[in-house]
Amino acid sequence: MSKPVYQGSRWDLFYELIRTDFILRYHNSILGFIWVLLKPFLIFAILVTVFSLVFKIQDRLYPLNLLLGLLLYSYFAEATLRGITSLAEKSTIILKVNFPKVIAILTSVVNSFISFFFGFLAFLGFWFWVKPDGSLLNLPLFLLLVLILTILIIGLNFFLSLVYTKLKDLLSIWEVLLQLLFYLSPIIYPLSYVPAKYQTIFLLNPMAIIITQSQAVLITGRGIDWQLVSYALILSVLILMLGWLFFQNQIKKINDNF
Repeated sequence: MSKPVYQGSRWDLFYELIRTDFILRYHNSILGFIWVLLKPFLIFAILVTVFSLVFKIQDRLYPLNLLLGLLLYSYFAEATLRGITSLAEKSTIILKVNFPKVIAILTSVVNSFISFFFGFLAFLGFWFWVKPDGSLLNLPLFLLLVLILTILIIGLNFFLSLVYTKLKDLLSIWEVLLQLLFYLSPIIYPLSYVPAKYQTIFLLNPMAIIITQSQAVLITGRGIDWQLVSYALILSVLILMLGWLFFQNQIKKINDNF
């Protein structure tokens, strides 16, 4: 017996899944949505204290660079962690109703983007207080970098969500890889601290490019490196295309994995 097909608008379903996930995420949480803002800023406060007081970093832009790096990394980490379990968490719906499964993937990314957006609004408050050398006229360039990051996240989630339905250990493995990515990205240290001969290797990491270029256009005012951005865009689009092909091929077998 075939599953009933969802008869409503895909946009209505998309909205309902986003709303439901958002509500469930903060259900029984005392701080609720405030925690979205508090978490990166508490980590930021700890790291600024350690590196400014213990390691004597005097750069006035260091806290702002650190905060922006943390926000971008947190968006990537949260969106991929939620993306990994996005299909498994909705298995009861998937098994009963026939609807576009890609909506479950996009829902996890949108909810993570909402958290990032409000965190960025708080970042702007610090930006006006510090008054860095960058300009808010470069916001369109920053949004382009965020778009590239989002494309990368969606592409990875196409792979991760399906593999997780077969291999539950993937979540633990990915958490370890995210910690490795954190230290391989110029978040708590500037790229200039990396020996020049290794910087090219570091910049093979698209997260390193997105973070350094975001800092350049919004904080330091150095201007954007289009060669690096083009590489990050091409790599992200390639991962998205391969992920979509993999998703389209494997999603037909999803019922066998639950």
